[in-house]
Amino acid sequence: MRHCSDDGDLKRPRRRPRWARVACATLGLALVLLAAPGYASECGDPGAVIQSAPINIGANTTVRILAGAAARKIYVCGFVATLAGTTPTVKFEEGTQVSTACDTGEADLSGALAPSSGQVLSYSGPSDVMTLPPATDLCAATTGTGSSFQGLISYVQK
Repeated sequence: MRHCSDDGDLKRPRRRPRWARVACATLGLALVLLAAPGYASECGDPGAVIQSAPINIGANTTVRILAGAAARKIYVCGFVATLAGTTPTVKFEEGTQVSTACDTGEADLSGALAPSSGQVLSYSGPSDVMTLPPATDLCAATTGTGSSFQGLISYVQK
């Protein structure tokens, strides 16, 4: 914009019209906001406190992996684990606990993951793997004879 730059005439400085001053201020603010660091995910934010928790789930059961907190979302950054047993499967769920893990408001966060027994499952992405609403627990449910799911999960809670 011609009116946003100095025209270089030092002998006769010119007062910019009001519309030009408003336009320049708006453009300047837009450029500052666009240049501000933005992160595609909470896990990708360098200022985020990334925590980890163990995963240790036995056969044919649902276990709470992460407890939800009021006014704080859970952002899962990734996980690595093994699944063992005869035709084992595992799925991630969200919900709250009244008597057992995720027994209230249960909703699937993944389909049934069914790798070969002993195979390593891992996932992390350029963005959050899963996002849970405030006050919601992260659980996992296993099926299969002698199934077990062990590993580690990383997350941000804020």
